[in-house]
Amino acid sequence: MASFLADFVVIGPRTFLYTPSRPKSGQLIILCTWLGAAHKHISKYTALYRSIAPNARILLIESSFGILASTFVRQQRVIKFAPAAAVVMDTVAECEHQSPPHLKESPNGHLDDKKTSTGIRRSTPSSSQAQPKIILHVFSNGGMNSATHLLHVLRLCMDKRLALTGVMFDSCPGKGTSYWQTFDAIALSFPKNIVGRFLGFLAVHCFLIFMIVYIACGNENPAKFWRRVPLEESRPARGACYLFSKEDRMIEWTDIEEHAEEARSKGWRVKEILFEGSGHCAHLNMYGSRYVEAVNSVWEGD
Repeated sequence: MASFLADFVVIGPRTFLYTPSRPKSGQLIILCTWLGAAHKHISKYTALYRSIAPNARILLIESSFGILASTFVRQQRVIKFAPAAAVVMDTVAECEHQSPPHLKESPNGHLDDKKTSTGIRRSTPSSSQAQPKIILHVFSNGGMNSATHLLHVLRLCMDKRLALTGVMFDSCPGKGTSYWQTFDAIALSFPKNIVGRFLGFLAVHCFLIFMIVYIACGNENPAKFWRRVPLEESRPARGACYLFSKEDRMIEWTDIEEHAEEARSKGWRVKEILFEGSGHCAHLNMYGSRYVEAVNSVWEGD
């Protein structure tokens, strides 16, 4: 396990929580990483947020092909998303001076006054009610899958849309209409050995062919679900920031622009940052200062 995760607590499958020594009530960063993201790459983003928001908790949800290929019902089962949903609702409850709603089907029960159902100690609420400060940072369509299912579960549990401070869309959301772009994006998560890659390629072809038939039968394209849910089941006070480039080989930049325009039409405040020359989920590497400035502007409300 990468050293940066030594400060994180495992609260569910591919789900981790970092709590600073002095957590500030109502502050949370949600990172939904791209498919097969290496820990050495994820650590750059956790370090960024620990610098910008030193008193905020960080909820990290990793993506994998096994999760992506699961049914929607399975992905939303408590074993995967209840721990993450509990952390978010606990953060909201800190500002509302009440216990968060009971998670349906939760094996952990209600959240008490001092600990969440994940066993993580809460910060002490402030004396006056305030809005939670929560940023959702999503990477690629793999991260979109995690984020949309989390938002959907939260909407069911809270009976209201989650009040986010802002959403960072890094290299997403795409429409998922290109067979080979989707294949290449998933293939990045495969092991390097020849046998593992061969079996992985075979599994992805079977999965994509199944999805073509699934959609042809009148079912909703998962990519359309990923694009729809954030606009319907969250309400960011400071809008959304889209980080993308024309050189991205995994996602069409026009797909991202269209989603940004749709967000504007729904009343969102939108900022688009088009980078030059950077690849898929690699904008921070080439444009560190611009990337950090964009994240900080959403967090601080500039």
